[in-house]
Amino acid sequence: MKTKLIAIAASATLLLSGCGLVGGGTDSVGEKDGDVTKLTVGATPVPQGDILRYVDENLAEDAGLDIEVTEYTDYTLPNKALNDGDIDANYFQHKPYLDSEVEGQGYEITGFKPINLEPFALFSNDIKDVKDIPKNAKIGINNDPSNQGRALKMLEDAKLITLKDGVDAIDAKLSDVEENPK
Repeated sequence: MKTKLIAIAASATLLLSGCGLVGGGTDSVGEKDGDVTKLTVGATPVPQGDILRYVDENLAEDAGLDIEVTEYTDYTLPNKALNDGDIDANYFQHKPYLDSEVEGQGYEITGFKPINLEPFALFSNDIKDVKDIPKNAKIGINNDPSNQGRALKMLEDAKLITLKDGVDAIDAKLSDVEENPK
């Protein structure tokens, strides 16, 4: 049921893409063939590619869409492809990442209302509970600015670190760690 709800939301968002993703314009996006609009959408294979394929196979026809998924495993490529006009839309990122790409690369692309946010989690082959993380343990986190803050906030929520007062978790950097008792 959750997958179907996400797919419906993705379908609705893609319908909105006709308002214009590239350059903030208002021209329609995709190729029109009669009553069907073909959209080429860049996405990461899982889960976004899977969600888009579900939408294409189960919901797109009723919405007048034919979705072609172009998969990317390198996060730097879908926004470039969208900006260059190689794809009609993309579905792989959260707003902080989009904002950093637009600012850093000068892309003229626009985001729409978020559909879903990928969860962050701690993973270990050996440790089963956060409270069992030993002193001097090493935890790998993202090094890109749009995700590093999310990782640091997750570690703070797990009571593994403390961030300095007033630091916005989205913009947090390693230098914003106040305490790291472990």
